Amino acid sequence: MNEKYCPCCNRTLPIEEFQRNRARKDGYQSECRKCRKMYDSRVVSYNRVMMGKKTYEEVLAAKEAQTDESYDRVISALRIWIEDKTLTPAQAESIYLHAVERFSFREIGALVGTHYSNAIHHYNKGIARLREKYLCMANEVYGVSA
Repeated sequence: MNEKYCPCCNRTLPIEEFQRNRARKDGYQSECRKCRKMYDSRVVSYNRVMMGKKTYEEVLAAKEAQTDESYDRVISALRIWIEDKTLTPAQAESIYLHAVERFSFREIGALVGTHYSNAIHHYNKGIARLREKYLCMANEVYGVSA
């Protein structure tokens, strides 16, 4: 078997033009390398555009483009909460990325290099700790009950 048919480009090509695939009966991918590369690039482009996925460079570019002063206040508050041990760094990061930057938990997980359920866990725990802290403060200052 020196040649194989590629159904994408409708050509018969030398076997060297096909990627190895042990799961297939003949031991090779069904598409040639060029067709597979085009397919993969289309899927990646689709995911980025339609599913809202971003590369690390796109995230940095978006961050540099932001000039709103409220972002500085949020960052300052998160730093204070980390310093006074109200939040862990992971909780602060999840809160910032989800609530401020509007990333989905799946995007946060991919960005940080962890499973998205960890991002959800840190976000929920962080919000609960902030609620607890500020409800306790409201009770002390204003006599408000939760």
